[in-house]
Parts: sequence; C-alpha cells; structure tokens
Amino acid sequence: MTVLEQASRDCQHLINQLDGFYSIVDLDSKCLLLNQTAAKWLGFGSPERGIGTRYEDIQAPAVESSDFFYEIDRLVIQNNTRVFYLGYYGYHDGYRVIQGIKAPYLDNTKTIIGVSCQFQDITNLNIANKDHLIFQPDYITKDEDNIKQFCYLFIEKEENNLLSEREKECLFFLLRRKTAKEIGTILSLSHRTVEDHIERIRLKLKCQSTCELLEKATVENFGNQLPLKYLKTLWEK
Repeated sequence: MTVLEQASRDCQHLINQLDGFYSIVDLDSKCLLLNQTAAKWLGFGSPERGIGTRYEDIQAPAVESSDFFYEIDRLVIQNNTRVFYLGYYGYHDGYRVIQGIKAPYLDNTKTIIGVSCQFQDITNLNIANKDHLIFQPDYITKDEDNIKQFCYLFIEKEENNLLSEREKECLFFLLRRKTAKEIGTILSLSHRTVEDHIERIRLKLKCQSTCELLEKATVENFGNQLPLKYLKTLWEK
C-alpha cells in the first residue's frame, strides 16, 4: 500500500467516525468524499460506490430534488457563503427531518474547490413543524403516499436588498398566510401600516395583485432565504 493510499484510507476512517451525514463535492457537484452514513442513506451501500456520483445518481426519493441540490451548491460557490438548511427528504431507509450546513470547501490557498455538506437527523427531536415552512413549487416532490419533501434555507449573507427590513418582516408573515391585522399584532404596527408595506412590496416586485406577489415571492426565494433572526418564528403558531 502506497503512502497516498494509506492517507486516503485514514481519511475515510476518520470521516466515517463523524456523527451524521458528511460529504464533499467538487465545483461540478461530483462526489469526492462521503462517509458511511451518507453512503447508506443515499443508497450506495459503501463510500467507495458513491465516489464520482452526482445528485441524479441518488438511489432514494431525495433524487427528485437533485436540481435543488445543485442550486444550493451554486449558491455556496458563487457567494462564497455558508447555507444552513432544514429539510425533509426520503432516503434509502426512510424519510427524515434533517438540519445541516453546506459550506465552501477550500484548498491550501483558500480557493474554493468544492462544497462540503454535513447534516444531522433530527426526526425524533420533535422540534420541526413543517406546516410553518414555505414550499417552493419547483422543489415539492411526492411519493406514492403523498409525502412532501422540502428544504428551507437560511443564508449568512442576504442575497436581495430590494426590500427594507420591515418589508421583509411583513412579507415573511404574509407568506405564512397571516392577515394584515395579524401581522400588525405580531410586529406592533397598525394594520393600515402593514397594508402600506405590502403595497410597497407589491410595487417593488412589479406585481399586479397580492396573489401574484405571493407566487413571485415564493418562487424567487423571498420566503425561503431569511435572516437567521427569524428562525424562532418557525416554531410559533
């Protein structure tokens, strides 16, 4: 066994000891490394069989969201930022609620050469109520039992500064089917002030109606990519 082969084996042994799912992909989202847990969940059986695969090769229901996984990788690489996420996906041995992080993978010169992914199974912690989350239409998938898969994102650097902080707050709750009166109560504003904020949001997003606003805001990630300070609202009615 060569020194390189031994180093590779030692590295694999090390990541197999990591708790939860761990993998690294290159700039084209091709798998460079994954631990035993990741290989099992994705249906590869062993880490060796997963090396060189892509998201469309996943042997589990999560494959239906492969386009979304590519999009998150691009978000990490293009913005040089970490993305935190809460998701619900089908794996080779069942459905799980997961929370984790995708981050830039750097070489010795601190150049991005890929994306690392690490997450934990929090299904049995009973802290995630998916009824409170925003679903993007393109990323909803269903199996024969009508189970939805989703991913909810939190980014360190906000992508869009079109809206003011107050407008983002109003839109956050509007997307969760809150009325202007309910939003006003939550934010300690009058319902007319909230309506004014919503009208400005509609104009900024160039929408003709509230229905169009809700659809556009959802598709363009205004509902999914939120400041971390809003995390606590996920668990509130």
